Amino acid sequence: MKKLLYVIAHPGTIENSESLAVGQAFVDEWQVKNPTGTVKTINLFAEEPPYYTQDHFDLITKEKFSTITGNTLTPDEEKAFAKYAKYLDSFVEADTVLIANPMWNYFLPAELKQYLDLIQVSGKSFKYTDHGPVGLLSDKQVVHVQAAGGFYHNDPETAKEDLGSQYIDLVMKFVGLGKVDHVYVEGAAFVPDQAANILAAAKEQAKALADK
Repeated sequence: MKKLLYVIAHPGTIENSESLAVGQAFVDEWQVKNPTGTVKTINLFAEEPPYYTQDHFDLITKEKFSTITGNTLTPDEEKAFAKYAKYLDSFVEADTVLIANPMWNYFLPAELKQYLDLIQVSGKSFKYTDHGPVGLLSDKQVVHVQAAGGFYHNDPETAKEDLGSQYIDLVMKFVGLGKVDHVYVEGAAFVPDQAANILAAAKEQAKALADK
C-alpha cells in the first residue's frame, strides 16, 4: 500500500493560498492513481513541531551523536524524545512526500525549517562515516510546492535568491534523496490578470508529478 505524506507549511487555507491549492491538486490526483493508498497530513502551523529547547538540548545532542559515541538513549530518554521522533518516523514510512509552503523573505517559514531539522537524525536518516555523513534513505519521491508573489525561477540569477528551495534540496541530498521535484507558483502578485493561468499551469504540473 502506497503512502503519501503531505507536509503543510502554510498558515492559510486552500481558498487563499496558491501553494495549498496546488498541493491539494497533487493529493487529489495521487489518490486517483493510488486508490488503495493512504494520505497522512501534517499541518505544521496547526500542531507546530517542537523546537529544540534548552531543557532537551543534552538529550538531542546525545541522540544526534549516538552513532559515533555509542551512548544510546535510555528508555526514559526515548520516551522524552518521542515527540521529536514521530516526525522522522512518518517521513521514513512515506513513499511520496509533498511539501507546500510560501516563500517568505527568500526562505522558508520557521516551522518548516524546524521540521527539516527533525528529520535529520543520525543513525536513522543519515550516518557519520570516516568519509563524512552518508544518507540512509532512498526510493522516495519528494515534491515541493512553493508560491511567491514575484518571479524568481524564470531567470538563473533571481533563482539564486530562493534560499529555501536550495535548502530543501540540500537536506534531501543529505539524507540520501537526491532529487526534488519543485513546482513554483510565481508572479500572481505582479501580474494579477494572469493569476488564474499561473495557478492552472502549476496545478497541471503537480498532477503530472502525481502520475509518476
